[in-house]
Amino acid sequence: MTPASARLTLLATPLTACLVALGRYFPAFYPWSVLLAANPPTSSETRLILFLTEGRLAEAKALVHEVAGTQLSLRTAEELFVPTIRAIENDLFPGSTANQTKSRIYEQMRELVDDLIVPERAGVNEASSLSDPEAAGVVILPFVGEGDELVGNILERLLEAEGIASVLLPWKTLRSEKLQRLQELGPKCIVISAIEARSAMSVGKMARSLQISLSDAVVVIGLWSLPPEGAARLIRKIKESQACSVFTDLEQAVQGVGSLIIPGRSDPDRDHATVESGQKPEFTDR
Repeated sequence: MTPASARLTLLATPLTACLVALGRYFPAFYPWSVLLAANPPTSSETRLILFLTEGRLAEAKALVHEVAGTQLSLRTAEELFVPTIRAIENDLFPGSTANQTKSRIYEQMRELVDDLIVPERAGVNEASSLSDPEAAGVVILPFVGEGDELVGNILERLLEAEGIASVLLPWKTLRSEKLQRLQELGPKCIVISAIEARSAMSVGKMARSLQISLSDAVVVIGLWSLPPEGAARLIRKIKESQACSVFTDLEQAVQGVGSLIIPGRSDPDRDHATVESGQKPEFTDR
């Protein structure tokens, strides 16, 4: 390496960090923040985040309709909405960074999601009678932030299309109030929604706490930021220490919860499941 190359290498890291940081607070630098992220989003995600960051909702809607038409499908959720939220929470605005910016983006994303129609599963009218809305068979619990709630909102709508009623608790609800609400609802299944990659072990502890407080409920975790090839060891650790099941994508969550709530509903992932106890069904990542 020549002296000139060495100097450029030394300058590259701090310069990259500065550009990423500036992109979190100033829209003019946003493209650099996206391009230099640890896991750069796809073209559609990049355009969607840019439109939402700049408040160009009409263009964001046009993009979503271009990609998804008028339907909120599992594919649209997995390939556009969840990756967009993942990029926002893990790369662009991690932790409590720029909460106002994130709230403004998520407000627009909710409108985008609400505008889409979820196609019903064939035979859903027969299955829906098995899921009593008053019984709140499923409660979706955002782990800590607004991004967790937004993915939970998408899951809630996808479950509804399967004839499964669910309740989504607001992310701002205090911990003690969440527990009280869960005790009132008495759900059969609790899905903890977590989009931040760093939440993995902490959310496992929450699951264990809920299992102790609500022993009749099956508690499962949605870790929406873990890639399947890198998640196995961490998921195994959570399962061993917390005896809790883990989903890594919405398709797994919809199928797994469906097989639990609606008797006789087939679960394509069941052959891959690891059952640690004969008392409660166990679901795992693929």
